[in-house]
Amino acid sequence: MSYGEVIQSAPYHDLLADCEEFKGLLNAHKNTIGVSDLNSNISPQRSKEVSIKETDGIHTKSVKPSLVDQLIKKEERGTGDAGVKPYMLYLRQNKGFLYLSFCIISHMIFIAGQISQNSWMAANVQNPHVTTLKLISVYIIIRVSSIFFFLSRSLSGVVLGIQTSRSLFFELLNLLFRASMSFFDSTPLGRVLSRVSSDLSIVDLDVPFAFMFSLGANLNAYSNLVVLAVVTWQVLFVSIPMIVLAIRLQGYYLASSKELMRINGTTKSALANHLGESILGAIKIYKF
Repeated sequence: MSYGEVIQSAPYHDLLADCEEFKGLLNAHKNTIGVSDLNSNISPQRSKEVSIKETDGIHTKSVKPSLVDQLIKKEERGTGDAGVKPYMLYLRQNKGFLYLSFCIISHMIFIAGQISQNSWMAANVQNPHVTTLKLISVYIIIRVSSIFFFLSRSLSGVVLGIQTSRSLFFELLNLLFRASMSFFDSTPLGRVLSRVSSDLSIVDLDVPFAFMFSLGANLNAYSNLVVLAVVTWQVLFVSIPMIVLAIRLQGYYLASSKELMRINGTTKSALANHLGESILGAIKIYKF
């Protein structure tokens, strides 16, 4: 195999005689074994001096142990706050920004409809020039229009999750099938299963709905604050310090929660991953 593709299939001796790639693989394996034996004999604490006698004199050379990577490499993981970079990478997948814009616009129109219907009802409920039929009809029209935009926001969120999940899934499969054999030699099976199953499950289900929930909660909160500020502007003296305090507390929570998620994602073994998936699969089979 070379670059994830089978280039030749033959017995061992035929490959050794004809295939240059197979010869290179064997030579690299022999060199790795030789360096490993050298490192096992040489102490990593200090370098030993090896005296080499030649015909015209004695030369002393210092032999230092060469650094050889471990067979199973430790998984790399980020530290600290990554900012908005992961969200930007998520939204760049398959027109993610377009669907997010539809979600924002639809939810803003939905909020405007809610404010309009409440304002219409509060302003004209005691107006003698507005009949009851007209009052209720306008209220129902605004309400139905708001529900339509709320439905479009939900559909845009679902399409956003589906499109980005498909794009990330096919990209992951492409990278796995085209990965070199050294990648599978140095990567445990539990790590691959965790990325393919657990992480993709989070991307498929949790991320888009968390996006929609966060978007809706923030827009609703700030729209309510604007309405309160228009009616009674003194509420800003209380709301602004509370917003600042909430943002500061959110920073502490996000730092600890992200670090816990990284630890959980990078230390899960094959046995724990298999056990967790078996339990979830049994529950789903029982439900069906």
